Amino acid sequence: MYELSFFDVTRSNHHFKLCNSFVSIHLNKSRRLLKWTWSAGNDKI
Repeated sequence: MYELSFFDVTRSNHHFKLCNSFVSIHLNKSRRLLKWTWSAGNDKI
C-alpha cells in the first residue's frame, strides 16, 4: 500500500508534484500520462 501526503494540481500548470513521495508523474496538455518514475532509492515496490 502506498500513501500520498500531499497532492497539488493546478489548471495553468500541466506538471504537478507529489510531496513526501518517491514518485514523479508528468502529464501532457490532454492530461495523458507521459512519464512515471519511481526512485531507485525506494526498494519497497
